[in-house]
Amino acid sequence: MKLNSTVIFVLLAVCQISTLPAALAQSPEIVWSRTYGGIDSDIAYSVSSTSDGGYIFAGDTKSFLADSNDVYLVKTDSLGNEQWHHLYGGSDYDDARSVQQTTDGGYVCAGRTRSFGAGGNDIYLIKTDGEGDTMWTRTYGGINVDYAESAMQTTDAGYIIAGSTRPYAGAIFEIYLVKTNSLGDTLWTRTYDHENGWKAYSVQQTSDDGYIIAGHNAYYSGVEYDIYLLRTDSLGDSLWTRTYGGGNDDFVTSVKQTTDGGYILTGWTWSFGAGVSDMYVVKTDSLGDTLWTHTYGGEGGETASSIQQTPDGGYIISGGTNSYGDPDGDLYLVKIDAIGDTVWTLVYGGPDSDYGYCVDLTSDGGYIIAGAITTFVPPYSYLSDCWLVKTGPDTAVSGAPVIQWVSHPKEFALHHAYPNPFNPTTTISFDVPFQSHVNLN
Repeated sequence: MKLNSTVIFVLLAVCQISTLPAALAQSPEIVWSRTYGGIDSDIAYSVSSTSDGGYIFAGDTKSFLADSNDVYLVKTDSLGNEQWHHLYGGSDYDDARSVQQTTDGGYVCAGRTRSFGAGGNDIYLIKTDGEGDTMWTRTYGGINVDYAESAMQTTDAGYIIAGSTRPYAGAIFEIYLVKTNSLGDTLWTRTYDHENGWKAYSVQQTSDDGYIIAGHNAYYSGVEYDIYLLRTDSLGDSLWTRTYGGGNDDFVTSVKQTTDGGYILTGWTWSFGAGVSDMYVVKTDSLGDTLWTHTYGGEGGETASSIQQTPDGGYIISGGTNSYGDPDGDLYLVKIDAIGDTVWTLVYGGPDSDYGYCVDLTSDGGYIIAGAITTFVPPYSYLSDCWLVKTGPDTAVSGAPVIQWVSHPKEFALHHAYPNPFNPTTTISFDVPFQSHVNLN
């Protein structure tokens, strides 16, 4: 017979390549994976679970007739299906590095703008309603360079924003902290200088209504990068600072207060570890004194962009790896216990460069990761799409940790049946970018 009529198959396509003994601690399954964007480059830098069980992510886009670069905000349902997206910005470069659902059901995202403000780059804060429609926008900064890397709603319904400022042309960077009320009006600002300059990459309000800020020094010839932790009171006045790292470059991307009153930091290190660079995690007490440090990675390069404490007292870290999986880079997700020992490692990606910029916990005990899939376009260009990955519940129990590599194809593909015509059998093969039930018609 010749295969030209409708034939229905119900199959389960599984792309995980490893089968593991029960004595090994396994990573959670990939439930779904989705890409978002248009014909040009799009990147998701931040993701957060929403009260309706869906997700909100923010980044930037050059697609959708964007002027130069626009802020890109996307709301999805629990399965990753897009419910709406909005672009924000003007005729020049605009982006968002942080997003959060607010107590009124809307969203706040922070980044930078060259379209509005006083000049150069300015901090850009956008407040929307639950459908992404703009309620207000604010800019902060002077005529030189100012930008935000992290922001969150505070307990008084206002906002805290952390980033960097260059107060005058040729100056070294300083940490820039802005506190606003619920309408984005400035209540106070603080700058913190350092002899080698420094930039802030993460901020969180602490349990006493103060703030913890993580950053590293700006680059100057002959000066290695070191990680800095800055603790302030509720008015932004410095209480203490701490430095972490070794004899080479060390970077930080994320800090969180932990349930014991201390802090957990992640980034990457060239000073320690097994390879070119490794994921780097530092756990401190409430005064910033080091309790333990760990590195994670292989002989290639690893970086980390986000960390969260998990309900079991451990931590989940997202980033990228060149040591495992595809040599162009894959998503690197590492689960560790309360003392930094690895529970499991998940490497996920395909033939392109894949990276996880942000991880958040989900209501079912799993994780949502936002990032980008970047494809090389000959001869010199790269194009990227926003990427969300949802895992199932993390049910790993004690056991020897393993590295699991799950490979995803770039897109759905149904291959030609062979042989065709056939009698009595033929082979039908297909690829799907995530585990799912499939109807072949």
